[in-house]
Parts: sequence; C-alpha cells; structure tokens
Amino acid sequence: METKVIHKKRDRNRRMINKIVEMLLEKGPMSINEINYNCQKLMKWGPTTHQLINYMSRRVEFKRVGVTRIPNSTDGGTYESILWDVSDEYAHRGD
Repeated sequence: METKVIHKKRDRNRRMINKIVEMLLEKGPMSINEINYNCQKLMKWGPTTHQLINYMSRRVEFKRVGVTRIPNSTDGGTYESILWDVSDEYAHRGD
C-alpha cells in the first residue's frame, strides 16, 4: 500500500517536470520566479519555489544558461536570478 503512495508522488513529480520542459521549450530560458509564476497558473497545486529549485538543479533535463538581474521593489536594489533552459539532449528529443 505504501508503494502506491510513493508511485503517485513520483508520477506527480514526473508530470510537473514534463510540463516545465514543455513550457521552457515553448517560451525559452526563464528565471525561477517566472517558472514558478507560470506553474502556479497552469496547476491548481503547483510546486513551491524550493521544489522547483531542486527539480532544476538535480535533473538532467535542465541546465543553467545565465544570470539575470531583477529589480527589488522594496529597497530599489536588484538581485540575481539564474536563468534555466532545457538541456541540449532533451531539447532535441522533442523533434
């Protein structure tokens, strides 16, 4: 019975990762904030920011492509956010 719960969770993660891959292939490189915003629009129960960061950094489907500066509205400064994209191996599998 516990095995079914584990498989359901893995299936949910797999579906989430597939949706993120499709989104990145369609829209191009995005920061973690943009990915999180779009995931929240797509899914009723989207991943948290920490879950997204773990997906992006640990999965071979994703790669870091750069850094962008995002303005901070509270103090007028900026902060860096990593840009993520689909790795080359997985980008060509969709062709």
